[in-house]
Amino acid sequence: AFQQGPARKGIPTTYKIFVDGSWIETKLDTKPVLGSDTLGMDKFILKNLRYPMMAQRAGITGEVLITAEITENGEIINETIIKDPGHGLGEEALRVVKLLPDKFSPAILDGHPVRAQATIPLQFRIIKQ
Repeated sequence: AFQQGPARKGIPTTYKIFVDGSWIETKLDTKPVLGSDTLGMDKFILKNLRYPMMAQRAGITGEVLITAEITENGEIINETIIKDPGHGLGEEALRVVKLLPDKFSPAILDGHPVRAQATIPLQFRIIKQ
């Protein structure tokens, strides 16, 4: 059996904000949320992510890291692979992140919406039965 999806145990999505020309880590008042559910992004990814056949056949597992920006208006832009075990895993993770709808509630800092950069971990594992 194969399992793929957002990494949740010990590897949460992390966020940075854009200040004076660079990305900095900070504690947000509110993290970006897709739709009305704090698990909205995870649910969307689980529904749409597919384990690439090439990786399944080769027994390739691992973590893909994708960065994406969520604008002050809730749009998701500049999706990029930053860690890729290969065999199509990175491309599949990027495909699904690019499918995310531009319906995020933006990050909030000091009561104001801010542009945030999310680092989204996605796990691909083979479960031995």
